Order: sequence, then C-alpha cells, then structure tokens
Amino acid sequence: MAEVNAFRGVRYRLRRPEDAAEVISPPYDVISPEDRDALHERHPNNVVRLELPRDEPGDDADRNRYTRAAELYREWLASGILAREERPSLYVYGQRYRTPQGAMERMGVLAALKAEPYEAGVVLPHEQTFPKHKEDRYRLISTARAQISPIFGLYSAPRAGIRALLDAQTSRAPDASAVDREGVEHRLWAVCDPGFIDRVATVFADKQVFIADGHHRYETAVRYRQERRAEAPDAPDSWFDYVMTFLVEMDDPGLVLLPTHRLVRRLPDPARWSRLGEFFDVAETDLSAVDQLAHHQIGVVRRSAPPLRLTLRDARALDALDRDHSSAWRDLDVAVLHRLLLQELLGVGSEDEIGYTRSAAEARDRVTSGEFEVSFLLTAPKVEELKLVAGAGDKMPQKSTYFWPKAVTGLVIYGE
Repeated sequence: MAEVNAFRGVRYRLRRPEDAAEVISPPYDVISPEDRDALHERHPNNVVRLELPRDEPGDDADRNRYTRAAELYREWLASGILAREERPSLYVYGQRYRTPQGAMERMGVLAALKAEPYEAGVVLPHEQTFPKHKEDRYRLISTARAQISPIFGLYSAPRAGIRALLDAQTSRAPDASAVDREGVEHRLWAVCDPGFIDRVATVFADKQVFIADGHHRYETAVRYRQERRAEAPDAPDSWFDYVMTFLVEMDDPGLVLLPTHRLVRRLPDPARWSRLGEFFDVAETDLSAVDQLAHHQIGVVRRSAPPLRLTLRDARALDALDRDHSSAWRDLDVAVLHRLLLQELLGVGSEDEIGYTRSAAEARDRVTSGEFEVSFLLTAPKVEELKLVAGAGDKMPQKSTYFWPKAVTGLVIYGE
C-alpha cells in the first residue's frame, strides 16, 4: 500500500532553533495579500518568497513569479541560506496549541510519500479541487523543481504504537522551533536513524493515506511525476516520484477539525424562506447561541430577522434529490446545506455568491454589518465522516474540512 521513505530535506541553516519563527509562513492557500506583505517585511529570507511569490510589472512567459521563486531557491541553496540534509531523514513534527478544551499537542512525521493516482486506492481524496489552483501549484513545482510545503495526510494505525515511536525521538532539543501568529508552537526533529526509518516505513506498508489538506498540491505532484516519468520511464526512482507529506494518525489526541461556515451575499428570491418548513423544524434562537448545534442542524444568521436553528427532520432527505453521491456524502451537514438548503430551497446556484469563514463570530458579524445577506453555521465534521466519504470514492463539497492548526511552510523543503 503506502510507500513512505526518508529523504534529504532542505532546511534553513539557523543560528538557533527558534530563529525558524522568522522564516516560516502559513501554506499558500491561507495567505492573504496583507499577510504576504507582512511576511516579506518580516525577514528577507522568509519562505513566502518561494511559496507565494509576488507578481511584478512586466512579467511574461519567460520572467515571472515562478521563475523568480526558482532562481531564489537555487540562490539560497548556493549561498548556504538553505542546506540539504547530509543523510536521508524523517522529520518528527509536533504542534502545541490551546483550544477551549485546554492544551493539546499533535504529533506526526514528515516523509516522502509515493505519489500514486487516486485510482490505485492507496491515497484517497475527500474534497473537490479546482483547475486554477492546481495550475498555480504546477507552475511552481515544475519551475522550481521543489515542493515548498507539505500536504497533510491521515492514516489509521491505532495498535502500531506510532505516537510512542515519535515521542521517543523528542527527548533532545528540536532542530527548529517557532511560535506562529496564532500562538501555535511548531517543533521539528530531523531523524536519520535507520532503525526508526525502517519501522515507520513498515507501519505504512499496509496502510491507506487519506488527504486531510493539500489536495491541489497532491494532484499537482501526481501530474508532475507522470510527466517526468514519460520522459524517462525506466529511470530509478527520483524525488519527483514522491510528495512531501505530514502524516498523522487518525486517533492522535491532538487532531482538531473545525467547521467552515458559509456566507451568502444575496439570495435570489427571499420569498423562498417559506419553503424551509418542508424539510426542517425551524426555531428562532438568539445570536449568541446560533452556533450551538448538533448533527443535522444548521444555524442561520439573517440581516434583518431573528437567527434560526434548522433541524433536518428526515436523515434521508437527500436520497430523492441526489443519487450521484454515496450515502455517506448525503449524510454530511455540509451536503445538506449545499444541495438541499441552498440549491433546492433557496435557489442559490452560484459559488460566486458564497463566502467562507471558520469563525462563527465572523460569520455573524459580516451579516450584521451588511456585507452579506445571510450566513449558515455548521457543526465541525468528524474524521470518521471523511474516511467514509473517501472510502466510498466520493468527495465532499469544497471547504468542507478545516484541520487546525495548519502544517507550516518552511520547516523542510523537498526537491531537486
């Protein structure tokens, strides 16, 4: 099944482990223009210059942000800002953070995962992807010949003792550490011990990997591998046959999933509100409690009317509307929201009308401020739902899951 290997990662040459805070960044898909500017100013060698380089006046096919990232990557390697590991290593990666439930820690391993097409049944997706984002990541990886940030994968091995195996490598000081803007502490240990590497590889020999975050990057890596393999089908395995992946056990106590709420700029026909009672029990609630939800409940914040809590009366309500998806997909709260509530009942058919946030407070505030007409609040999905949907060969609607905290960019780079 999953083939997991050590690799000679490329890391910043730090004077002190904690100096990593100056050069890391979030992954590209959560960096706003303001964030990018701030990271540029934070340090001249911040990895955002590789992960999400800026466009500049006069850019063309030969000179653009992707070519600048590639040149900068080679320049930093040549000058010693970045250095390649002397021996193949796995990287134990721990994240400490606080939630309303208290202090938590998530522990996983950064490894090179064989880039298999989904049809092979080894690596399974759970969310839809979009061509624009994949083309952006493809141009970066194919020009820089490097993967700047890891994808995030989950696997099930509850009896393998993997957490204890990883914890055993953390008795020494980390090789890199940083506290990010959200107060999350990131720590990294490079491990080149052959015994540890072999044992980790053995754990994955009969495992599937479920993509938690990074679908666009994974599919891009598979495309790039296929193109490079077409040029040299009989060549030995190379770096491009693999994708750098942060692997976390599904039962890890630090695994946190947050909901992603929806905001709608404009309803095409407000009179359609009257149809809610066809499928939902509708109850008015107050603004502070609108996000206190159970499975098959949806909170609704409206601009000039009381908030609502909708409870789906029949769990099989989607069966008659959608036969193209699995029963696991039809049971998702986010599927009930998109397919039944937004499309069927309220007539919202365009994704351009929909915004997203993982903050319930923001979902409320952006409606009460007048920016959006209505917001829909959801419960957090469960890892088991992801597994069931992916196992059925299905994909959730976009932005269905938000694993927090994100794996940061810049602790390790993987490339030629």
